[in-house]
Amino acid sequence: MDFLTALHQYRKNKAKQFNAEDQYNKDAFSLEKYEVQAMLEKITQRSDFLKAINAIPVHNEQGRKIFGPLKPNITGRQYLERHIIEQSDHEDGYQVYETDSGITLKWGMLDLFNLYPEKFDQLIDEFVLDQIAANIMQIGWAGKSVAQNTAAVDLSDVNKGWLALLAEQKPENVKATGKNGKLKIFGENADYASLDALAIALRNQLDEHHRNRNDLVFLVGAGLLAREEQPITSATPAEQDKVGLQNHYITNQFGGMKTLTPPQFPLYGAVVTTLQNLSLYTHNRSGRYSIRQDDERKREVVSYWRFEGYVVEDLGLMAAVDPAMVILG
Repeated sequence: MDFLTALHQYRKNKAKQFNAEDQYNKDAFSLEKYEVQAMLEKITQRSDFLKAINAIPVHNEQGRKIFGPLKPNITGRQYLERHIIEQSDHEDGYQVYETDSGITLKWGMLDLFNLYPEKFDQLIDEFVLDQIAANIMQIGWAGKSVAQNTAAVDLSDVNKGWLALLAEQKPENVKATGKNGKLKIFGENADYASLDALAIALRNQLDEHHRNRNDLVFLVGAGLLAREEQPITSATPAEQDKVGLQNHYITNQFGGMKTLTPPQFPLYGAVVTTLQNLSLYTHNRSGRYSIRQDDERKREVVSYWRFEGYVVEDLGLMAAVDPAMVILG
């Protein structure tokens, strides 16, 4: 069986997966609510970080956050009436933006995939989904703006990621300056002489009712870990992450919190939050998945088009440094 026959079967299988059997002769499949959710699940399964955060299909292109901020306390009593605390709604909501992921599969690559006919579909899916997952995390940490025509190599103009949203919506929770201008970590006259001191400072920046939570994590970049004086012990065997999509767990704790480096995390970045405080929203009727032939260039083009956005559910449950303002002592 040549790869074109296998590719035709792949397209047919995708049409069945997306409940679009009537569309399998077309270049693109429209994804409805449940198919968008299924696609989200396939993408998040590629990374333990994406599995740990919220990946949520939403009905509208903008609106209120799904979870939003937690009240300090909801328990008590009132003499004349029930004790009820309203959910906070004063924080910024969400907005999703057009997002398009497209990749080419050269015929030579498909010929190689076809040497393993029982894994042909899986190999294509892994090749495509791994890169979509990596890009989602890259935008989540590096994203600063939404350009009409994107050009930034670091994907910073595709969408506003979690760090940019925190800086925009709760700037007091982002440490960007120190005693002498930039934020100096380590060395003489440092703002923070160690990662432990930095982690504690970020933890203390959280809203008071969040500071004693036992699910807080300290996310830290590899560049900061490399300069830490105390020996750093990895808890993630290298063979468990062959494509760079998994969290790098550290045995050391800083500020009394579990420590890890997520995929695509900035070298000099540092964040204290919970993973469940970070969300990825996808409009549940925006999906288009296409597999089209490009004979002139001897390749196939696979694309996933959707409306997507990032959300920090509770701004008071996240504190960070601005990686661009960090200098090392």
